[in-house]
Amino acid sequence: RYRVGMIILGDRLVKIPFGIGKKQYDRILYSILDTDLGEMIDIRLLSEYILSVYNYKTQIVIITPAIDEDSIYSILDLYRKGYSIMGILPSPIIQKRFKDEDLILSIIKLERESKLVRLRKIGIFFEWNIKNPLINEIKKNLEIWQRYLRI
Repeated sequence: RYRVGMIILGDRLVKIPFGIGKKQYDRILYSILDTDLGEMIDIRLLSEYILSVYNYKTQIVIITPAIDEDSIYSILDLYRKGYSIMGILPSPIIQKRFKDEDLILSIIKLERESKLVRLRKIGIFFEWNIKNPLINEIKKNLEIWQRYLRI
């Protein structure tokens, strides 16, 4: 049995301490459904929020489309404090509006991939193409990670 807790940094801060069972599942599910995008929570304080609820033996799963420098430093801070970290980064949907946007989109993808490379040095981080079911992306990436660990 695994105990599961959650922190949501969305439109408000939601802390759900560890628990098991159907009630905990429902609590987490309803919290996710009731959350809107965050604008007021500072991502640089992520490690402080986590430290206030979970000890360093906890595995952290971060789901965020944003990987700016502040996010990376917060994640690195958690790693330095002893947390095991996994990250799922949904790909933003970018619609082409002009014919010449291929170069701009290539630069954005390259920058995002370079940040992912930095994060992959401390844990399992992968980009989730939201057109595919999440379970398929997790299986594919965990198989790759397990092969890497066997080397």
